[in-house]
Amino acid sequence: MNLLENIRGVTFDAFGTLLAVNPSVGHLYAEVLAEHGGHATPEEVEARFRQAFAEVTNASEGRILDRAAWTAIVQKTFAGLHPEESLPVLFRALWDTFGQARCFSVLPGVIEVLEALKAHGLPLAVISNNDARQYAVFDQIGLRKYFDHLLLSAEVGVAKPDPGIFRQAERLLGFGPEHLLHIGDSPSEDIAGAQAAGWRCLQVGEREPAPGVPHVKDMTELAACLAS
Repeated sequence: MNLLENIRGVTFDAFGTLLAVNPSVGHLYAEVLAEHGGHATPEEVEARFRQAFAEVTNASEGRILDRAAWTAIVQKTFAGLHPEESLPVLFRALWDTFGQARCFSVLPGVIEVLEALKAHGLPLAVISNNDARQYAVFDQIGLRKYFDHLLLSAEVGVAKPDPGIFRQAERLLGFGPEHLLHIGDSPSEDIAGAQAAGWRCLQVGEREPAPGVPHVKDMTELAACLAS
């Protein structure tokens, strides 16, 4: 597949595409909970987090994942596990923790993909449903140098799959939708959003690929495609 034909700029989703939480949200949440006198297994916290995350982000305003949305997610995750009056302290600790690169790892193949695209002279950007902590994470983990722009839903005020965040990327990159490619792992956010904006798109990961959308199982496979 000639992914880059007529492409003049490429954007990426962040978490699940470029980065993974390390070792897991459940482990990190349980660790912070223990530091504040509570106890739950990482598996229990992970299950609670996934349910809370889905409940909050199923609402359009929650999908933006600003501080208010994360507050609601933490409250739902720890309801009944931690005194309600102490949740603001726990939230601040979690907020700070997830602004550190130690909580994340760069997925295999990512650096090779970014290096290959930069060698083609293509401007790169991130389109992420997240907040400004991502700047520090990208700086600390060594990815920031590859990207011309980070578009974060909490700053832009609109989140994938709304095409509005893609329109903002078009303005920053200086190209129309027919010349832009978005790469991400979520069919409902990355692929649906890119298609709604009229962009080309590539799905990464193990989830069932969207019909008619190019797909690679991971970034290592994409790196091999770009090198061939």
